[in-house]
Amino acid sequence: MTTYPAPGRHRPVPASTYARALTLAWDSRPEIAESLTDYRDPATVTGQAYMSHDRSSGFIVRDGELVGVFSTRKGAGDVIMRDALDAGAVRLDCFDGYLPAFYARHGFRETSREPNWTPGGPDVVYMSLDAARVAA
Repeated sequence: MTTYPAPGRHRPVPASTYARALTLAWDSRPEIAESLTDYRDPATVTGQAYMSHDRSSGFIVRDGELVGVFSTRKGAGDVIMRDALDAGAVRLDCFDGYLPAFYARHGFRETSREPNWTPGGPDVVYMSLDAARVAA
């Protein structure tokens, strides 16, 4: 009998499992393709990939860096972040907009930013876990 973690919890998976789920999400949700680095080739998945049991969300933690976060389920962000922090995520980058405030709610703070390489695109914001805020 297969056992799964609690609903919404993410478990470690092989790169190929993450890549297949991301491919489905990428093809069905244009906003995912527009805002995420392409990890659909398992060879590009370095670090440990994590996936929800229903494969609707996932992420990668690579040497403490959170990358490849995706979800096809609205409202999954807080669960993803809880699990990413449990998996050792301590830094990330994202596009400016709503994401920096979302990540700040989970204890990250902006450390730097740079202009987007695409003219007119949002800045790229680099963030690190603020240990003092997490401990509070």
